[in-house]
Amino acid sequence: MSYYSTPDEQKYRELSFPWETPPERGDWQTVAEGVIWLRMPLPFGLDHINLYLLRHDDGWVIVDTGLGTQQTRDVWERVFAEVMHHAPVKAVIATHFHYDHSGSLGWLAERFKCPVYMTRGEYQALFVSPSTGDGMGWQMSQFYRHSGMPDGYETDDPAPL
Repeated sequence: MSYYSTPDEQKYRELSFPWETPPERGDWQTVAEGVIWLRMPLPFGLDHINLYLLRHDDGWVIVDTGLGTQQTRDVWERVFAEVMHHAPVKAVIATHFHYDHSGSLGWLAERFKCPVYMTRGEYQALFVSPSTGDGMGWQMSQFYRHSGMPDGYETDDPAPL
């Protein structure tokens, strides 16, 4: 069984964007009333991730956080002052456990004493240690089995994951 689709099977072959150019790394753009798109810089090949700020009453909800680095915190400090005008963060939503999306989660939650929203599975994945051998650890194997992956997939090429 193949986990990949061929180009002929793909519904869309090209992406289209409503803006001619995205914001620069570390910059932001309003995409709708009360919705800010922030391109958080990353220090490697994938050089940014997209984060969102949602206006909520007298504060903001942050969707994803960036890495837990000084560079990320410096961008956040600019955002707090120039975008949020020092209004409080009401909550932080982490879409998934990858550290480029959740690396500053604790720092933001502690700073603003706000709740964090994340699915249980993603939260648990933050604490699963990577395997030290050739195969994946039992925690990840169990996670993928419970998510519907077929038995025995972990001995196949891991690329489909």
